[in-house]
This record gives sequence, C-alpha cells and structure tokens, in this order.
Amino acid sequence: MKISDAGKLPAFYETPMVSLMLAWLRRWPGELLALLAGCAMPLGFAPFSWCVVTVISPSVLYLLGASTSTRRAALRGLLFGAGMFGCGVYWVFTSFHQFGHLHFAAASLLTALFVLLLAAFPALLMFAIHRLLANSHLLSAAVAFAAGWALLDWVRSWLFTGFPWLALGYAHTDSALAGFASVAGVFGTSFVTVLLSALLANAVTRRIKTVWINLAAIALIVVIGAVLSRVEWTHPTGDTLAVALVQGNIEQDKKWLSSSLLDTLDLYMELVESSLDADVVVLPETAIPENLSRVPDFTEAIDVFAKQQQATVLVGVPIDRNGKFYNGVKAYGQTHGEYLKRHLVPFGEYMPWRQQIPALKNILDAPMSNFSPGGNRQPVLTPGGRPAGLSICYEDVFANTMFSALPEAEWLINISNDGWFGNSVAPHQHLQITRLRAIESGRYIARATNTGISAIIDHHGEVLASTPQFTRTVLKGEVALRQGATLYITLGDTPVIIALALLFFGSYLSVARRSSSR
Repeated sequence: MKISDAGKLPAFYETPMVSLMLAWLRRWPGELLALLAGCAMPLGFAPFSWCVVTVISPSVLYLLGASTSTRRAALRGLLFGAGMFGCGVYWVFTSFHQFGHLHFAAASLLTALFVLLLAAFPALLMFAIHRLLANSHLLSAAVAFAAGWALLDWVRSWLFTGFPWLALGYAHTDSALAGFASVAGVFGTSFVTVLLSALLANAVTRRIKTVWINLAAIALIVVIGAVLSRVEWTHPTGDTLAVALVQGNIEQDKKWLSSSLLDTLDLYMELVESSLDADVVVLPETAIPENLSRVPDFTEAIDVFAKQQQATVLVGVPIDRNGKFYNGVKAYGQTHGEYLKRHLVPFGEYMPWRQQIPALKNILDAPMSNFSPGGNRQPVLTPGGRPAGLSICYEDVFANTMFSALPEAEWLINISNDGWFGNSVAPHQHLQITRLRAIESGRYIARATNTGISAIIDHHGEVLASTPQFTRTVLKGEVALRQGATLYITLGDTPVIIALALLFFGSYLSVARRSSSR
C-alpha cells in the first residue's frame, strides 16, 4: 500500500450504499441513538427483567430532546418509539400471519402501521416538552416528561379500545418501585419510573451541587417505594383453597379443527379427573373449542364428576345466547354460573366496522372472531364457595375490568390462551402484567393458560408456582383468601390521572409565570 493511501477507507466502504449510510450516521447520530435506546427498552420487561433499562433508556431520550430543534426532538421520539414497540410487540405479526392466516406482506404492513401508531406517543411527548428542555427549565421538564409519559400510557389504555402493553410500571414487579403500584397503580408507577429517568439525566448535565440534589431525590423515591412494598394493605381470612390449573397445550393451528374436537374433550376430561384433591379446577380460555350447546355430553360428565368430588370446575368455552356468541367461563359442580368476557380484542375476537365495511370480514381468518361483549354488571361467581373475580385473557391488561368484583372478591382468576403469540416474549410479558395486578389488588391470582405460562401468584406479585410453556400438565397449589382493599383499589385511576394532568400543565404554567415576571 502506498503511503499516500494511508488513512483511506477500504474499497468496501466506498460503495454508494455504505457511503450513504455513513453520511447519514454523521448527520443523524442523535436519531440513531434514540432508535437504539428504544430498541433496548423491552429488555426491562420479562423475560429479561432488567428493569434498570426502563430508567436509563428514557433518560437518553430526555437528553437527546434538549440538544436539537422541536422537529428533530419529535423525530427522535418517533424513532425511540419505533424501536421500543418494534422490538417489544413484534409478536403481533405472529398473531396476524401464522394464526390469523393473513398474507405475509399484509401482516408485515399491518404490524408496521401498528408499531408506527404506538411510536407516535413518544414523538408527541417530545414535541410537547421540547420548549422546557431547550430553555433549561430542567425541574419543570423532568416533571412534565414523567407526567406526560404516564398520561400517554393511560391514553393508550383506552384509545381504539386500548393497548397499554409496555407501560413502564409493569417492568417493576421485582423492584422497589413495585410498592407504588398498590397506591397509584401502573400509571403512577410509570410516572415514578420516568421521573427517576429525568432526574438521572438532570444529574449528568448539572454542576456538582445539583448532581447530589438529583441523586438524593432518586434515593428518596426508591426508599419510599421499598417502604410501600412492605405495607400489608389487605388481610388474610385464614382460609385457603386447593386449586388445579389445567394446561392442555393444544396446538393453536389444530385447536379449532373439527376433527380434533373429540380428542380435546377426552384430554380435558382426563386432566380434570386427575385433579381429585382440588377445591377448584380451572381450564384455560376456550379450552373447549366448540359452542357450549353442542357439547352437552361433556358438560354433563364434568358436572357429575365435580359434584361427586365436591369441587368446582371452571371451563373456558364459547357460549351461545339468543343468536349471539360470547367468550365465556362456565362453572360446574358445587358452584354454577357463568362469566362472559367484556373487553374483546379487535380483529381477534370481533371485527370492527364489520357492518360498515363488509370486505373486512375476509381480511383475517381467525376462528371465533364474531364474539359479542358480555355485560358490565355480572354476578360474582363463588368457586369453592368463596367470591372470586374472573377475567379472560387480555382483560387482565385493563385494571378497571379485572377488578370489577373487588373488594368483594377474595381471590382472582384469569384464564388465557397465549398460544396466539407462539414462542415469543409475549407470554412472559403477559404474566408480568398479571403479577402487577396482584400487587395493585392485594389478592392471590390463579392463572390457567392453554400453552403456558400458568401460575399461582401471591398478593405481593410473587410467582409461587408456574408451568413451563408448551407442556401438557396440571399445576396444583393453594391460594390464600384475602379481604380488604389497597389504596389503589379504593381510589382507582381517576385521582392519579388528575394529579398527572395537574403536574404536566402546572410545569408549563410555572415556567410561563417565571418568564413573565422577568
């Protein structure tokens, strides 16, 4: 090599594509860093559970928003969101394509649009707080950043029927911040998480004296969370119930085949009969893949067996009533009754705008995608003779739906079919969400799923027993019955949301007031 060639890039780097990429990186390093920080965010959630990432990643975005224009701050928020949700909820593609039988290209496009919609939330946040960041109003910016993030998590929980997945509070089931969930729920916990992020970012951009103030505030928040984690908001009744959670592990692509129905019925009858010593036996969501009225022999056999054993068997099954179909739970044996799922999954359990746009009927070929929602006021079931709050699958993502039977219910039951998500991170994320529901409510939760992860969770969110995925088994254990209510159950989300809104807009008012007094 000639001396004159020293320091030159190898020929490979002189190709037009690579040259263009290098030029982009030199011009947009902040955008690349925002994307990478967003991609790292799902590592804070199960199954990785490196919850410290949910503090560090937002702090990177916070710092990146201060060093650029409003437009580029919003772009960085968008790229951060694309990385966060693209890596965190990629599994919706599996549901669309593999099990919804949507064409690969269409499923890819729909997944990309879904991720882009979710990414718009952090973009909106960065656009909104840029003025505070750019003018060095760091305390106001920190509060506005945290309150705005938590408010947008809340908006995601109801907009377009809701998708609050990856709300940051869920990542802290095993950290000191979990104590805030029993007081302020997942959105209050999200606020505290992002406030730590902003304080951390402020600490690295200020003088030594201010650094210690920010670090002291971080330590105080962590200590408060740890203290709250030790508070017993509810009390035990002194009674327990023996439960058996049936995990049938029926393959999702074979589950709804009519040729498999008899084998499925025989399998579940065998698994129920193996649970002789349980007070309550729980089968997963749509364990019986046929309308209830069409399997009378099976339901009669289950009822007779349960009565003989002085037990209650809860069966996940589609229920037909007056020409409508419901995703439901039917109780047999010592207790009779039913629960009909109220919060349905759009494009999975029902097709929005089916009447207005008939062509939508043919977009997805998901089985049983014409369910109707159950009523908001349903009788509380008493499996094992004790009141329980029931929820089906996705409903446990929505606290107001899952907790409708509280404080009367002494324990909670969730049945699910996470086979829709394949071998992805989604079942682990879903279990983590259920664990936070246990902390919020101060109740034990029994969770029965088709392919896993079935679990018994105590009132502190600890998993007492669980099953491996994709195995056919029965998980047996005990749930301790509890009464009373956490502060969150007593007050709900409303005070938290009002407080967050006041903090967000109050940050702007305080800055405006200081500016006008100068």
